[in-house]
This record gives sequence, C-alpha cells and structure tokens, in this order.
Amino acid sequence: MRNCRIFRILSRLSILLVIIGFFQPVACGFSGPEIVQYSLEEGPLPIIVSSVLLLLSFFISIIMILRIRKKSEKELIASPIIISAILLLSYFSAHIEIGDFMEYVSYDRGAKMIASGIILSLVFAIMHYASTGKERSERLYKSILDESSEALISSYERAGYEIETHSYEPIKASAISLEDHGETETYIIKEGIERVSSIHFSSEYEVRGPVSASLLINDRCVSKATGAELHQLKIFKVKEGDRVALQFGTQEGLDALFSGSPEILLFRKKQTQ
Repeated sequence: MRNCRIFRILSRLSILLVIIGFFQPVACGFSGPEIVQYSLEEGPLPIIVSSVLLLLSFFISIIMILRIRKKSEKELIASPIIISAILLLSYFSAHIEIGDFMEYVSYDRGAKMIASGIILSLVFAIMHYASTGKERSERLYKSILDESSEALISSYERAGYEIETHSYEPIKASAISLEDHGETETYIIKEGIERVSSIHFSSEYEVRGPVSASLLINDRCVSKATGAELHQLKIFKVKEGDRVALQFGTQEGLDALFSGSPEILLFRKKQTQ
C-alpha cells in the first residue's frame, strides 16, 4: 500500500474523532445531542442557529467517513476546513446571544476530540497532497499528450485517411511478476494500410510507475516510451506484409504496474471516387 493511500485513509478516519467527540461532553458538561436538544426547545434564534450549525458539522463528518474510498484531493483538504468554518460560525452565533459570558463556558473532552480530529484530518490531507505531487504532474502531462495525439489524428483525418483500430488481448504485469512480460501477438499489415501508430490504450487501463512499452515493426524497435509518455502518439510508415507487435516491461524491484488492452491505430488512405 503506497503512502499516499495511507494518508488519504487516515485523513478520513481522523474525522471519526469529530463524530465520537460530538457524543462526549462538549461544553459545560453537555454532550452535542443535549446542546442541540436544549437549544431547539428553549433557546433564542442565535442559539438555535448555533446548534443547527453544530449538527451540520456532525453530518458532514459522517458523509466524509462514508466517502472513505473517494480519491478527490480537493475534497480531502476542503472537508476539515469546511467543518472548522461551520463550527466557528456556530461559536460566533452563540456569542451574539451570550456575549461576554462566553468567557465562562468550559470546554470538555468532546470539544478537544473534535478539534484533534479536524487538525489530524487536515495534516494527513496535506501529507497526502504532498505525496501525490508526482502523480498529479503525470496526469497533467498525460492530458497534454492526449490532446496532442487527438490533434495529430484529426490532421490525418483531414488529409483523407481512414483510421482503424486493432486491439490486442488484455495484458497485466508488474515488477513483481516479470514472467508476465513479453510481446503481444504479431499483427500483419494488410493491403492499403500506409501507417501505424505507436502504443495506444482502450478506455479501461492502468499504468503506474516505470512501465516501458515498445512498438516493433519487423522485429525492430521503432519507438519506446516509459510512464506518461506511453500516451504520446507517434506514427510510422508501413507496407503490406510488415509485422507489428507491442512489447512491455518494467524494472525489477520497482513499484510498477500496467494492465489493459493495448491498441495500434491503422491509417488507410481513403479511396477517391
């Protein structure tokens, strides 16, 4: 399990302290449910608003726990900040009614647990964000390469080419299982096909770490890429009868994985009428 995933889970689980603290004595010996109950029954409007905000922070904490598998980095950092902001609004709303008497309010272990849960959640969220910096850069680089590949394909379509897709059998291998590496089956170029692309992937795939992929034409490597560069499309001339295959691999001992259905794109000149 990678550190970034551990930090993400710990950030979510830290919010459990907020939920548990809500049911502990929070202020002046009263628990969260007791404060909400008494405020809604007898309190003036600012106290009612304060209690509703306290209850809202509790429900947001539950939602955050239920979304423990969610990988959104923005949500991970925003959630404890939002909970903190709501609790501060709850405090100031109560201060409007009570005023200087807020100085005499004592805060119990429940309040300390809530504060600890928010702080820990935010700290782990920041650690998660810092540990995924390289991954975010790779995602950005991939999106740029995808856009350039789409532009390249569009330019060939405008030049009068038809584009076909040849999909290979699904492949999965990691640095731990080197015996799974190797070449795909060879595709024999058919009549009329003039060009072939480098590595492409169908929608369901995963590439992580130093995965290398090569395009072989007649057993000769014409293109090799690693990591995010696998998404960079390159196009090569071919003729009928040429043999095309893909070759994958990773470096032993490193955290790397690739899985999915690799494809090559075949470019055929449209027949003019």
